[in-house]
Amino acid sequence: MISVKKILLYLRIIAFIPVFIFPFILRAQVIKTTGSNPDINYERLAKIDNLVNDYINKDWLKGAVTIVVKDNQVVQLKAYGYADVALKTPVVYASLK
Repeated sequence: MISVKKILLYLRIIAFIPVFIFPFILRAQVIKTTGSNPDINYERLAKIDNLVNDYINKDWLKGAVTIVVKDNQVVQLKAYGYADVALKTPVVYASLK
């Protein structure tokens, strides 16, 4: 017959198995922020830029931040317009954090 102490020992061992296994199974997605990607269509990026600037010029938006990620790489991260129009505080892309 198995003693209570052995059962508790086995339960402790089983409880710690996920701590050692999960870091190898569940890896965080890493997004690269440097380097160039030859698959980027810069004409399409310019269309996004023009569209957001057009919306701001028409007063449809006061401010915006765009981020484009392709193949785990940040391709474009831009801030447009004002966060506070009355104070003329520009939008900064760091406000996404």
